[in-house]
Amino acid sequence: MAPRRKDMLSQYWYDKSLNIKKKDFGDWIKKREIRFYGENNLYKSFTDKVINNTNEFIGNLMLDIKISESDEENPINRLFRDMPIADYFCKKKVQYINNPSSLRYFTSYSGGMLILTNKKTGEIHNPRDYDDGRSNFRYGVAIISLSGGVRNNARIIEAVIKHELTHMLGLEFHHHKNTNCLMTRKINSYDLCKNCHNAINSFWNGIEERTGEKYLKV
Repeated sequence: MAPRRKDMLSQYWYDKSLNIKKKDFGDWIKKREIRFYGENNLYKSFTDKVINNTNEFIGNLMLDIKISESDEENPINRLFRDMPIADYFCKKKVQYINNPSSLRYFTSYSGGMLILTNKKTGEIHNPRDYDDGRSNFRYGVAIISLSGGVRNNARIIEAVIKHELTHMLGLEFHHHKNTNCLMTRKINSYDLCKNCHNAINSFWNGIEERTGEKYLKV
């Protein structure tokens, strides 16, 4: 029998990873790699900084997963290029962006994907009302939109990337009354609070128990 965790929060996320339905389990983790898909108008220095900082971020979580730059075309750019411009397809494109699994049709890569786009990621019924990202552990996809007020603020872009990346790594929501955390809805910090950090570790402890594979460096 697996050992009990030291507190209720850790136990919750440990149990959650053990109980994910097989169809919802993120097989992308087998690659132990997340590829970064940028936009053509991003400076190389910014891309390098994002990759270095997110690798450091994942390293602080003690996860044995690396971030690397993809040499493939951005899947969302390919989606918008390949689909007609007609209004129906414009709506369909937004639906694709809101359903990360569909983006797998536009790439041959089966590991994690961290995608920056200039396109809005809003719900189709109200395209003016959108968040800055979408992410999903099941499909191993995190999408960050540069189409809002974050476009010209590199530090905020980096915070949104880390926020969505943490969701992709399994953390669904912020856990404490303390609002000074990267995982609050408004992203009130550039770092994870202690509770969210511990929750991620507990989730991946459960992944290790479930798969028999080692993903944490401790």
